[in-house]
Amino acid sequence: RWSAEIHDTLAQGLTSIITLLQGAQPNVELALHTARENLREARALVASHAPSPLDGSSLADALRRLVSGVSLPSTFRVIGDARPLATSAEVVLLRTAQEALTNVVRHSGASRVDVVMRFDEDGVSLEVRDDGRGFGDAPEGFGLRGMRARLEQVGGTLSLSSDEGASVLVEVPL
Repeated sequence: RWSAEIHDTLAQGLTSIITLLQGAQPNVELALHTARENLREARALVASHAPSPLDGSSLADALRRLVSGVSLPSTFRVIGDARPLATSAEVVLLRTAQEALTNVVRHSGASRVDVVMRFDEDGVSLEVRDDGRGFGDAPEGFGLRGMRARLEQVGGTLSLSSDEGASVLVEVPL
């Protein structure tokens, strides 16, 4: 559990910082913001022995902040009427989006990414779609395996698609 949390928090944040700094000057402010956010999250993790990724805000607000910090043009939309979710499901959705967005920036060669959270009568889905090169024959790494394991804990599923870019779709029942 700790290795997954460290991967999903510190490692993801540091990866974002490295990627942003590679672009140099235009991304310095965003890199500083990302570093500060990750330091805050690391302190919370150490202090409580458990992550508090939503920090009192709604899942939609947390996802909106996450998407706005991506170094590519991006959009975030919520479709349907938001419904209350278990905290564990909210954390899984947030961490899945975090991992998927990091993978887009690091591996996809995409020029944009779009994130959609959709509520319906049965549950909530979250899709991260980019216009990059897709998954190809790359083996599933620790990040995707971690996503699957987290989703299983809340009865959710993960689907990957490489049609006109890449899509990561997670579904969690209400």
